Order: sequence, then C-alpha cells, then structure tokens
Amino acid sequence: TCTEGITKQMMSKEKIKASTIKLHVGQVIKLNKLVEQLVIRGYKKVSITEELGTFSVRGSIVDIYPINKDTVYRINFFDDEIETIKKVNITTQMSEGKEEIIHIFPLYDMYYDNTEIDTIEKNILKDHSLTEKVEKDLRKIKNYDSLDQLYIYLPYIDPNYTPFITLFDNPICFFEDLNNIIDHQKAAITEITEYLLSVKYTGKKDFFLTVEEILSFPSKNIF
Repeated sequence: TCTEGITKQMMSKEKIKASTIKLHVGQVIKLNKLVEQLVIRGYKKVSITEELGTFSVRGSIVDIYPINKDTVYRINFFDDEIETIKKVNITTQMSEGKEEIIHIFPLYDMYYDNTEIDTIEKNILKDHSLTEKVEKDLRKIKNYDSLDQLYIYLPYIDPNYTPFITLFDNPICFFEDLNNIIDHQKAAITEITEYLLSVKYTGKKDFFLTVEEILSFPSKNIF
C-alpha cells in the first residue's frame, strides 16, 4: 500500500462487518429495504446499471454493480423473497449464470444507517461551530452524498475507529526505503495542516497518524 494507506484510520471491525450486505436465494427482504441499504452504502440509483457503485430498479428486479465484483448482478424478487441472483452481461444486459449468494461491500470507507445521523450531527457540533462548510458537510452526511470527501468526520461517525494496521492479527509490514516514506509523509502532513487551517477544522487533532506512530504498533516491521 502507499504511505496514506498504511497510516489510514478505518472503521472498527464490527462496523466493517455490519457494512457488508449479504444476499442469498430464498432470503426474505423487502425490495425498498434493499434499495435503502444500497443508498446508505453510497450506491447511486441510475436507469441502467453499467458502472461500479450503481444500481437500478425495474419492477421486481434490482440490478447492482458491487464495488467488490467485476460484473453486474440481477436480483429477481417474488413478492418479498429473493427468487434468483444472476450475473449480467453489461453490454447485452442479458443474464449469464446464477449465484446462490453474494456479498456487497460499501462504496466508501464510512458506513452508518439513518438512525445514527442525529447522534453523528450532535458529536460533530460538540467540536465544530456551525460554519457554512460544516452545515454543508452535515447535509452531505444526511443525504449520503460525497462521503469520500468527508473522511475527517470518521471519528464522529464511528467513535471506535482504528488504525488500518490494527485490523490484522499479527501483521508483518515490509517498508521499502523508510526514510523516503517519512519524507513523503512530512510533505503530506504540511498539506493536510494547511487544508485544516483553511477550513478552520477544530476536530480531533490526533486523527491523522504518522509513520513513526504506525511503527510503534504491535507488528513485525521489516525494512
């Protein structure tokens, strides 16, 4: 991974597991509930599903292009039960093969359901004044809009957030040219600091980790 990847903060394991949608043939789930689950995971509703992270609805059929798959899947409902799950050829829009079960990952690294939004907003406003930018960001959070631009709010969305490296049991990290990595991050930290000052960020100052901090976590480091 890159320097930004190894120093990234992530949702807790529990939150990551909860963010994955599991669908199987014979499962009872209302179609509109599935649509809601896709939306809060960042998927966009379109007329025809051709791009990653999109889905479409036609009657009792939902087409989904999961971020973790290389093809579109067609979910066919009979009332509130999943009758079939089929792969779809993006070019012809025809079904190609059946699946019994699929897992759909969220589009972004942040996941929350609509029952958590009020608490998230209250937590953010404890540390931030209601500036024009914060108000705009809160609207995005409520509408699940542009979540990839709201990473600095992860501590308020999941207070149990954790460094990427802690998600692994007994990690072994290979660092190629450590001094260069550290120099690269120093430049990145300068950019981050300038950005946070420009937007008057007053949130959790320890949210952005350094490479040196990552080296202090329990892991086997090889240089």
